[in-house]
Amino acid sequence: MAGAGWHGAALLALLAGCAAGESGQGQGDFRAGPVRGGGAEQARHDPERQGARRGSAAAGAFTLQFGDALAPSVYQRDLIGRRDRPSGTQGLWVTVPDLRRAERAEVVNLATGASVKVALFRGRVRAGEARISNAAAALLGIGADPARVRITALRREPVLAAP
Repeated sequence: MAGAGWHGAALLALLAGCAAGESGQGQGDFRAGPVRGGGAEQARHDPERQGARRGSAAAGAFTLQFGDALAPSVYQRDLIGRRDRPSGTQGLWVTVPDLRRAERAEVVNLATGASVKVALFRGRVRAGEARISNAAAALLGIGADPARVRITALRREPVLAAP
């Protein structure tokens, strides 16, 4: 379901709720409440409702989970990866010259096959190059010498998981 966005996630959540409702369990789990919290506080402190929720989840309801999927159509480039300066910003990030908006991405060192998930930003680097944070470079095995890397955008995709 690549590219479905929040519409696909909403549809899967709706289907998961319908599947729980068809079995006769999980009905009435939604409680109207004040605008703040939507009644979640009431349900959280009601032991009877807590038992009903645990029972319906154990009875075979589907769960909605999210996983990372490569999205090369959004952004994918093979670049020369250079490690950031020694006193650079901490964290797992990469900057590239030709990015429209910030993304989550997977970076793969093409020489070793090592990979890491990073935040991807547009930065002031030469065309054909990427600046890699020290932490990400260490995980990729990139030292003082630059290395060839493949950077691919990531997207979160909903997945229905059976019990």
